[in-house]
Amino acid sequence: MTQLPYQFAPPTPPIPHDRRTGLIVFGIFALVIGGMSACFAIVTPLMLVMTGALSQPPGTNVHVHNAGLDARSALSAVVVYGVVAAAFIAGGIGSIRTRRWARPLMLSVAWTWLLVGVLGMIMLAALLPSMQDMMSVSGGAATGPGFAQTLMWITLVISFIMYIVLPGVFIFFYSSPHVRETLEHYDPVPGWSDRAPVSVFTLSVALAVTALFTLSMITYAIFPLFGTMLIGPAAIGANLAASGMLLLAAYLVFRLRMSGWWLTMVISIVLPLAMIVTMRRIGIVAIYEQMGIPPEQIVIVRDNALVHGPLIPIATAVLGVAGVAYLLAVRKFFVAPAGSEARGTVASVS
Repeated sequence: MTQLPYQFAPPTPPIPHDRRTGLIVFGIFALVIGGMSACFAIVTPLMLVMTGALSQPPGTNVHVHNAGLDARSALSAVVVYGVVAAAFIAGGIGSIRTRRWARPLMLSVAWTWLLVGVLGMIMLAALLPSMQDMMSVSGGAATGPGFAQTLMWITLVISFIMYIVLPGVFIFFYSSPHVRETLEHYDPVPGWSDRAPVSVFTLSVALAVTALFTLSMITYAIFPLFGTMLIGPAAIGANLAASGMLLLAAYLVFRLRMSGWWLTMVISIVLPLAMIVTMRRIGIVAIYEQMGIPPEQIVIVRDNALVHGPLIPIATAVLGVAGVAYLLAVRKFFVAPAGSEARGTVASVS
């Protein structure tokens, strides 16, 4: 009986600019971020219980008058940390394993991270003067005259690195054509992520994340709507409707449906407009009060002229205009004929 020789698989030919090492490094970094977020999601409810227990005299009930507020804040934080953890862990695993879907996922996460970071930096810059004044008053002479200012600058620099620099680095790396070539080399078979171009994929992920964040606002039972503030069951219903509409838009956009493009356009115009009108008529302080924010935290907002001024409405308007401009830029991807072959062709230009 003749024994056939063992058949070895042909070696994979090298590529000129192999970025597999970089993909592994960034994948590990993403896993670290995701792991930290998962830890925060687990620790937040435990901190709520411990804080409630420590705030009570021995032998009394753990429940406090503002426990509902703390529970609402904790639940919202758990949702945010959970979404961040899931996105970074999935992207990190895909990057380490050189899966081609890791690139659009990490680009979507990084762009969303950067957008939230820009908005957060604007809000932080507006609140810094009030926070510095409060810290100077509470610290007194023991902290030194420049301690509060130094601490605020340190906070600003760290926030800038975390919310602007780091997502920018992720965007720079995963936008590289060499990274795309590397992923397509090691994972040559097109998959589900190739159904839509990266720009459309990013839009779909942003809509889905916004839907989850909107859903987490159910715990506060408020919903701003063109100068009025819905509360109670009406607000819960409005939040559910808005979340459902955002999820539907995310699905339709990913499927390159023109109806998804139009629905997203309506969302990009109506929601920022509703928020701006509400902030101008009711005021940001009244919104925070309806959310049940503690008075000691509302003082930071109430005594800040920048927050009461046009800064936040202008930032909201700019965000809405940017969304409309982005939609106009990607509209060309939604006019292809129906059918998987046409969509695959469209996705190949990403």
